Amino acid sequence: MDPRLATLSIERLIIHDVPRHRRGEDAEPILSEVESELNWELTDFFEKKIKESMTSANAFDVVADTESTSPIPALLVGVLQTGVEFVQASQKMAATLNKVQTGVNPAGLLTLVACRSHQDLRTLALLKVEREEGVRLEREIVDGKNTFKLD
Repeated sequence: MDPRLATLSIERLIIHDVPRHRRGEDAEPILSEVESELNWELTDFFEKKIKESMTSANAFDVVADTESTSPIPALLVGVLQTGVEFVQASQKMAATLNKVQTGVNPAGLLTLVACRSHQDLRTLALLKVEREEGVRLEREIVDGKNTFKLD
């Protein structure tokens, strides 16, 4: 296994609920306002998801599209390089995903994960997890702010 994956550890994680809807329909995502509290089950679930995705036969290298108008790449770079606010950047990513849904996309949980791996390499993983995968989402309030936990 790639040493970057073998030593992967999750440091931060935030989950947003992106509903299924057709373009033009008024369906807003339910955004977390604080990071999810990390526990063994949550970190184990997302570490496995990341490793499965990266080692899948369907995995492919990501190449920057210099003509893309998507705000996602700049938000990711901002979080990694300039310390752009993690929660705020992830909310913008969820809103962007929600906006481009076409109706054929299933509802899902947009999750931004901040990790460290081999030789202290900082990385981000942006995942959309479908509910059919056995994930139970629970909305909770922490210090008066929305967040989610998975069971």
